[in-house]
Amino acid sequence: KPHNPLINAGGIMGSSLFYPKETKSARFKRMFDRISLLAGGSSIGFDQAVYLSELDTANTNLSLSYFMAAKNAFPERTDIRQSLEFYIQNCSIACRNTDMAGIASCYANYGLSPLSNKRGLSPDSVSRSLQILFSCGMYDYSGEWACTVGLPAKSGVSGVVMVVIPNILGLSIWSPPLDIHGNSVKGVELSRLLAQKYKR
Repeated sequence: KPHNPLINAGGIMGSSLFYPKETKSARFKRMFDRISLLAGGSSIGFDQAVYLSELDTANTNLSLSYFMAAKNAFPERTDIRQSLEFYIQNCSIACRNTDMAGIASCYANYGLSPLSNKRGLSPDSVSRSLQILFSCGMYDYSGEWACTVGLPAKSGVSGVVMVVIPNILGLSIWSPPLDIHGNSVKGVELSRLLAQKYKR
């Protein structure tokens, strides 16, 4: 079973494990509300155009799903198509850069949002997540990022780079032009410069 939720296979598997006995609408509401909670209670959105586009081009993810099903990776009676659609729904949740900074600050504060003073995640969950963000959050650039910046982070193809400095702060940089790894060119460079300037 894939243990890295930051790759497609792991994201699809994780989606299949998220309150699987509830209805589709209830599961999505739980995910939507949790992300809003992590962002400090912000009014996040949903990008219907992205959702429909991803559904139309989901052949690779569908292949991954059926491959995992063939290896008996999913829990028994998992609806493969429904799990994939839920995964794509999650990928289509729309956040502003300020929302991402709020989420990063929640991780930096070990699950307690400094914006709302409400707990979004347990400290143990955050600790495990930060380990994965540190080792895998920047696609194929993750190894070099660990050596040059050395902080837990997650980039996205929208051009966002979310950086967590545990017990200090969380920040988000948004600049759409991407490098060959799929990371924001300016986001990576600014993070490197900040890490160099404030290194301890």
